Amino acid sequence: MRDLLVLGGILALPYAGFCVLALCQDCHWTAATDRKPVTRPHWLVLILAALLIAGGLTLSIYRDGIVLGLIFWVTVLTASALAVTFTLSWRAEWLRSLAYAVRWRRGTAAQGGGTVKPNAHD
Repeated sequence: MRDLLVLGGILALPYAGFCVLALCQDCHWTAATDRKPVTRPHWLVLILAALLIAGGLTLSIYRDGIVLGLIFWVTVLTASALAVTFTLSWRAEWLRSLAYAVRWRRGTAAQGGGTVKPNAHD
């Protein structure tokens, strides 16, 4: 049973990390929430995504050892990125609760204050 839970974590953590990274893009945020983003991603959100992906690596090494764990993790990364692509193109609204869980603010003191300039394509 414990091995099954670890395997579920190995599969779920990178998927969640890639979902967070995808939601940092304006077009994916709009597709998931049906609203235009009013803020830019905060650096803590990007660190959260990296920690989720690294958590999958940690569990994979714990479960299978360093060599097989790394190989399995790279395979899971590929499958997770593909699953996020399918989710965003088929049912982007499934990511709505995750989008609201990682909301960020524009122009806070942590970002140096002021407003953030939009991208050239905005």
